[in-house]
Amino acid sequence: MQQSNKRVYLFEVDFFRIVFILGVLANHTTTLITHKMASNSIPYEILMATHISLHFTRMGFMFVTGLVLFMNNYFKPISVFKFWKKRYLGVLVPYLSWTAILTATEGHLSLSEFLTQWIHLSVYADDYYMYYILVTMQLYLIFPLIVWMFKRFDSYHNIIILISAIIQLFMLFFH
Repeated sequence: MQQSNKRVYLFEVDFFRIVFILGVLANHTTTLITHKMASNSIPYEILMATHISLHFTRMGFMFVTGLVLFMNNYFKPISVFKFWKKRYLGVLVPYLSWTAILTATEGHLSLSEFLTQWIHLSVYADDYYMYYILVTMQLYLIFPLIVWMFKRFDSYHNIIILISAIIQLFMLFFH
C-alpha cells in the first residue's frame, strides 16, 4: 500500500485570513467615516478608539500572506522566472487595470493628466488602499531569494530570525 504525501490543510489559516480581512476592511471603513466627522465629538473619539485597535490586522494579513506563500512553495523546487511570471501576471495586470479605472473615474482629465496620475498611483499606491498590492509585489520579487536562503542555511533558522529582528529594530529606530 502506497502512502500519499498529501499536505495537511490548516483551517486555522483560513480563520485568520477571514479575521484579518474583516479587520482591514473595518479599518479602512472607519478611516473613511472619521474623515467626514467632527473631530471634537464623542462618537468620533469612540470610533477612533476602535479604529486604532484595528491597525494590527494589516500586519497580520501580510504575515498570513507570507505564511501561505511559504507553505505552498517551500518544499517545491522554485523556478524563479516561472514563479514571477505566475505571480506578476496574476497581480500586476489587475493592479494596473484597477489603477487605470480608478484614475479614469476622477473626472475630466486630459490624456497627459490621466497618464501622469495613473503612473503616480501605480508607482506609489498612495490612494485607494492599493499599497498592500505593491508590498505584495515586492515580497514576490525577493521571495525566491528568501526561500533559497532558508533552504541553504537550514540549520541556522534561529540566527536568520535574530538577524532579521535586529535589522527590523534598526530600521524602526531610524525611521
